[in-house]
Amino acid sequence: MDWPAILAAFTGILVAFGGGIKWMLSRMDLHEQREREWQTQERTKLEAQFVERITALENRLLRQEQEIETTRTELRAYVRHVGVLEGLLKAHSVEIPPLELPRHG
Repeated sequence: MDWPAILAAFTGILVAFGGGIKWMLSRMDLHEQREREWQTQERTKLEAQFVERITALENRLLRQEQEIETTRTELRAYVRHVGVLEGLLKAHSVEIPPLELPRHG
């Protein structure tokens, strides 16, 4: 048996196999890197969408708070006005009907 030739052939096979594994691992690393970049891009897009939606909801909430404050201011003015009118009615001996508030729930 020609041991040096067998050893040389076996070494050649191992070198080729090692090169193939190295090539395969480098392709896997490249694929993983591309996958991480894609995930980062998608995460960035999703974060931007969430920021946009949160901002829209905050603006909507602010408008509603402003509307509530405007309504409260108007309600106080109406209550003062009704108080004045009730005072005038009582001053002229006019009976004021009882106030019935609607019940919720």
